[in-house]
Amino acid sequence: MSNSAGDPIKLLVLTTSYPIARNSISGIFVKRLAEALHQRCQVAVLAPAGSGESVAQTPVLNMFRYAPHRYQVLAHGAGGIPVQLKLKPWMVLWLPFFLGAFLFSAWRHAGRADLLQANWAISGVIAVCVGKLRKKPVVTTLRGADVNPGGGALNKLLLSWAVRYSDAVVAVSDDMQARLGSIYPTLSGKVTVIHNGVDPEFLSRPCAASALDSTNDKPRIIFVGSLIQRKNVELLLHAIAWLQQEGWEPVCTLVGDGPESAHLRQVAEDLKIASRVRFVGQKTPLEVADLLAGHTIYISASLQEGRPNSVIEAMAAGCCCLLSDIAGHRELVREGNNALLFNPEQASSLSAVIKRVLSSPQLRSALGHSARRYITDNALTWDGCASKYETLFANVLDPVRLAKA
Repeated sequence: MSNSAGDPIKLLVLTTSYPIARNSISGIFVKRLAEALHQRCQVAVLAPAGSGESVAQTPVLNMFRYAPHRYQVLAHGAGGIPVQLKLKPWMVLWLPFFLGAFLFSAWRHAGRADLLQANWAISGVIAVCVGKLRKKPVVTTLRGADVNPGGGALNKLLLSWAVRYSDAVVAVSDDMQARLGSIYPTLSGKVTVIHNGVDPEFLSRPCAASALDSTNDKPRIIFVGSLIQRKNVELLLHAIAWLQQEGWEPVCTLVGDGPESAHLRQVAEDLKIASRVRFVGQKTPLEVADLLAGHTIYISASLQEGRPNSVIEAMAAGCCCLLSDIAGHRELVREGNNALLFNPEQASSLSAVIKRVLSSPQLRSALGHSARRYITDNALTWDGCASKYETLFANVLDPVRLAKA
């Protein structure tokens, strides 16, 4: 994609979460999108600094400092800024410095950009402020936490500002687009759905749901994500306990980290299933792809989601996916032939669907293969995602070009 002079579009990506350190997965999907866009545009990324060692990356990564090095822990933890503020309310003292540094750094870097692409509402607010000053168009991508029905007054204010003053808004799910349309009916025309993609690594291995058929191993269950309350991982542990009581011998791998980690370990001990549950911490995308390929069943028990990347990746891996019955999951399920849904408030509901797929290798395999076909049939790759952004950027930039002509 090029500008009116024939040069590549200069894109500044603003984000509060990005893998700034080696092997970090913080905001990995933002990085994947930036990498795919880098094949089409001249991309620079602006993200907050962290408290650890950072590494140089391509696309070019710029970081802004907002506190002494050891205290720069507001943005890159599990669950992002909202969870960090909930866990450590005193961190709100750093928020004005964070926003001020973000605003100044964005204004400085925006001078070399043709267009600003912001991730999450808080970055969108920064982008629209800078965009007005610099006369640069802004595209804001909203994600699950932005359109959370339970969000507080500050969250609603940030969302309103980002939606109203961005030149275009991207929702990562159909449900999110519908909710934005109901909240801002007069602005619904500026909201476009662009689904996130997956890395080819997740599609390159044999279908995971068929793995159990060729071994005498125990049923293998996996979860990938932040260990935070809304992921509802405790329900999964209770379901494992139910299965154990009924004579099944599942093993469960929890991939990720977060503030609920210690509590979940204690729950596993209390339920006497600690020997069946592995806490493996955060893993790189390649390691996650390897782990998914070795597990038959993927479970997401979340209470609220936008369009979770971890589920998309599990589907691409060909896992048999069992998902909580929430809007962010329902739009991924096609007539029950690529995943099964369960009540996220009842461990018995989850254990019932687990037993159903464990009892039927044919169903398990069919769900896994159908899940993978859903990804390929809908071209849910990062390159396909970047192509849709490229079209959107061109549509946003055209009026700007005409005004300058």
